[in-house]
Amino acid sequence: MIDINNKEKVFATIDKFSEEMTPLFGKLTPQHVLEHLLTSINLSTGKRQIEFFQTQEMADRFKAKLVYTDAEIPQGIKNPLLTDDLPELKYHSLDEAKQKLKAELEYFYEYRSQNPNAMGTHPRLNSLTMSEWTTMHTKHFSHHFKQYGLL
Repeated sequence: MIDINNKEKVFATIDKFSEEMTPLFGKLTPQHVLEHLLTSINLSTGKRQIEFFQTQEMADRFKAKLVYTDAEIPQGIKNPLLTDDLPELKYHSLDEAKQKLKAELEYFYEYRSQNPNAMGTHPRLNSLTMSEWTTMHTKHFSHHFKQYGLL
């Protein structure tokens, strides 16, 4: 597992993505993965808003398992916000997506230190504290880095 707090290691791992890579599981391309991770960072800092879409009971169960245990995000988990088609890419290149993700991570680290009591909405888990977001980012980044054999 990669620790989201280890900025140097996270950034070095992001830099390992290349267009020639193929996933060990799932269908997201390297650029799709980086843009997807960037979206979750933006949710945690309030730069992007999303509606919570399931029951609080389900959210509490997911949160208890994903945030408060050592459980990893399982391979093959379906993101209900994604269709069977890959989403349109937002950036012109993989390198641009890498730079944008690193910039948003820098913002996350600063935002978190200045707003330790901030809350943000996760589409499946509802309101998360900065501490809970940090745990989720660690697990989420680890999941996608493993998808490409980078961990």
